[in-house]
Parts: sequence; structure tokens; C-alpha cells
Amino acid sequence: MVYVKGLIGTLIVAGLLMFGWNYYSSQNDTQKMPERYNIIDRLETQGMIDFTLPRLDGSDFNLESQKGKVVILNFWATWCEPCVREYPSMVKLADNFNGDLIFIAVSADEDKKDIDVFLKAFGKPKAHTFMLWDPKREVADKYGVERLPETFVFHKNGKLIRKVIGEEEWFDPRAVAYFESLIKEDLSAANAQEPKNSSNN
Repeated sequence: MVYVKGLIGTLIVAGLLMFGWNYYSSQNDTQKMPERYNIIDRLETQGMIDFTLPRLDGSDFNLESQKGKVVILNFWATWCEPCVREYPSMVKLADNFNGDLIFIAVSADEDKKDIDVFLKAFGKPKAHTFMLWDPKREVADKYGVERLPETFVFHKNGKLIRKVIGEEEWFDPRAVAYFESLIKEDLSAANAQEPKNSSNN
């Protein structure tokens, strides 16, 4: 009987994950691809699109406040299994650089309680991780987010240097070395360079 109950519970959770994934995908498939390309071009040439979203404690977070730092902007949800898998490595990466790199996690969950439950299991955000709530996906739409997870990496000059669609291991030695080089890079030299098409599908 215990085994049957456990199996039923597992199937229910899997069903919810699948429903959430399909629902989010169907909502975003209506966007036109050229619009997404235009957004990427704008992020690469003009820089981050500013926004203000609530933290979980109700206070406002403004992206502009993180200007001058390397920023990882991640769009995710608690019902997104690959999002949940990669989250710990993103937190570790941010902690490793002690404030020179900022990790911003923007949740598309419709109910804030789901995020609270998630954080009880994974721990509250640390000093260099900001957990934000975007239930209407207004900011996700500004960034042309199509699938979850999607992650945008911004240089200290605010310009997009990489977009990652899907799950990735962020606290890998190669990733740490990559971000270390970004942090050490001279800002004036980076501003003088022409933007490159660095989207990663």
C-alpha cells in the first residue's frame, strides 16, 4: 500500500511538471521568431533591458542597481525540472566570486508559495543571488523568453555576451575560468569591442 501511494504521488508530481512545461511553452510559441532576434540584437548592442520586480520579501529589485557587474539573468520556475537541477550550480558560481558576479533568478511561478516551498528545500538566496517573482511573465516577454530555463549572461558593460537555452552545469572548472576572465576584463577595452552574435541554442 505504501508503495502504491508513493507511486501515485510520483505520477502526480510528474504530471504537474509536464502540465506546467507544456502550458508555458504553448503560451510562448505564439511569439514570432524575428521579434526574438530583434531583442537579442538590442541586448547585444544597447545592453540590458531595465526592469523592476518584487523580491520574495515584497521589496523591489531594480536591474539598474547591478550595473558594472557581470550578471547572470535566469528565467525559471519550480515546475521546470531542468531549472531545478541547474539552480544549485548557479548559486555556487555566484558565491564563488563574492559579489563580482550577480545571479538573478526570475520565477514564472503563478503562486509565490511554490517558490517558498522550493527555497525551504534548497535554502534561502545568499548575498549575491536575487530571487524575483514575475508571475505575469512581463519581464520574460521583454527578453523574448521562449522556453525554461533560459539564461542571459551580461558583461560589466551591460551588454549581452551569451544566451543559454536549456540546462547547463554552471559550477564547472571551465565555466569558473570563463567568468573569472570576464570579471578581470578591462571595462574600457570591452566597450571598444564590436558586439558579437553569441547566442547559444
